[in-house]
Amino acid sequence: MNKSIHTIIQFLFILLSIAIPTSIAITNLLIAAIILFWFLDGRFKNKIKEFTLLKWPIHLFFLVFFYMLGLLWGDNHNHAAWVFQRLALILVLPFFVTLPITKKTIRRSVLAFLITLFISSLLAIAINNNIINPISYYFSFISNREINSAFLQYNYHNILLSFGFLLCLYVIIEKQSTNINLFLVFILVYVISIYTELGRAGQVLVFFVSIFYILYYNLKHPIKLTKYLSLFLCSQLFFYNYSSVYKERVDNTVYKVKNKGFKPNNNKLKDIRYVMFDKSINKIKNKPILGHGTGSFKTIYDKEIKRKNFDEEGVLSNVINDDWKYNHMTPHNNYLFIAFELGIIGLYIFLSMFYHKIKELRRHKHGIHKILLPISYMLLMFIDSYFFIFTITASYIYLLTIYIKYKPD
Repeated sequence: MNKSIHTIIQFLFILLSIAIPTSIAITNLLIAAIILFWFLDGRFKNKIKEFTLLKWPIHLFFLVFFYMLGLLWGDNHNHAAWVFQRLALILVLPFFVTLPITKKTIRRSVLAFLITLFISSLLAIAINNNIINPISYYFSFISNREINSAFLQYNYHNILLSFGFLLCLYVIIEKQSTNINLFLVFILVYVISIYTELGRAGQVLVFFVSIFYILYYNLKHPIKLTKYLSLFLCSQLFFYNYSSVYKERVDNTVYKVKNKGFKPNNNKLKDIRYVMFDKSINKIKNKPILGHGTGSFKTIYDKEIKRKNFDEEGVLSNVINDDWKYNHMTPHNNYLFIAFELGIIGLYIFLSMFYHKIKELRRHKHGIHKILLPISYMLLMFIDSYFFIFTITASYIYLLTIYIKYKPD
C-alpha cells in the first residue's frame, strides 16, 4: 500500500465529515477525490474480495440495472436523466465500504462530524431567534435561502441533526468514548435545534429512536419503562407548549389527518402529499408489475395538470396553482415513487437491498444499534424521496461506511 495515498484517503474522509453538514459543492468534490484515490490505491483483488463478502450490494446493482430496463416500457421517459443522475451517487457506496480507513480515522471523523453539526445547530438556533443574520449575510458564497438553517436547507439540516443524535447515542450507550458529557451536550443542542426549527423529518426520527431505546432497555422492567416513557412524553409536551414551530407542525398534521388532507387555513385546498399519494396509488394499480417506466412520474403528472382532471370537485385546481410551482419530481414517498416507475418488482429489489443490509449489520458487535441507521433511513423515505436527495444520501453513505468499517473494542 502506498503510504502517501493511504494518508490522503484518511484526510479526505475526515474532511468529508465536515463538508456534508456545510456544503453540497465541497461534498461533491471530496467524494470524487476519494474515489480517485481509491483507484490510485490499487489492491483491487483485496477490495473486490472485501466487497463480495457483503451480500446486499448485488441488490443495489440489480436496482440500477432494472432502472435501465425501465427505459424499455412505457413512453414517458422525459425525466429519466434526472433519475440516473441521482442513482449515480448511490453507486459510490461500493467504493466507500472498501476504503482502507483506520479506526483512528473513524473516531476522528465521527468527532469532526458531530462538532460540525453542533456548530451548525448553534448557528441555526441563533438565526431563528434573530440573534444573528443568516450566514449568507456575512458570506456571499453561501446561498441565500428563504428559510435559512445555518449552511443547509432547513429540512436537510433537521435530518442531519437527527443522524447526529443517533450517532451520539451509539457512542454513549456502547461507551466508545470517555468524554460522555460532551456527547450529552451535543444531544441537548441538537434536540433544541430540531424541535424549534422547521422540518418534521428530524423530529420523527428523534421520536422513533428515543422510543426504540426506551423499549429496548426497559421492556422487561415495567417501572423503569413507565418512568422513561413518562419523561419522554413530558419532553414532547414541553416542546409542544414552548416551541411555536413544533406546535404548528403537530396541529397541522393532526388536522390534515382528521380532514383527509385538507389544509387548516383553507378547507378547499388539499395538501399536495395527500393528492399525490391518492393519485399515485391509482396509477400504480394500472401497471402494478413493471410500473410506468423510468423517468415517467413527473411526465405523467405534468400531463394530468394540463388536462386539469385530477379531482371531480375541483380541489386540485388550487393545488396546481399553489403547490405545483415547487416543481415536484416525486410523490414525496420513495416507495410510491419506485412502485410508480418500476412496479412491484422494482420495489421488491429496493426493499431486498435494505433487508440484506440490515441482516448483515445485525451480525456485527453492537449490531442492534447499527441497524438503526438503515431503518431510520427507510423511515425517512415514507416522508420524502430521500434516496434521490443528494445531501441525505451522501450522509447516509458516509455513516453506513463508518458503521460497516468500525469494529468496536
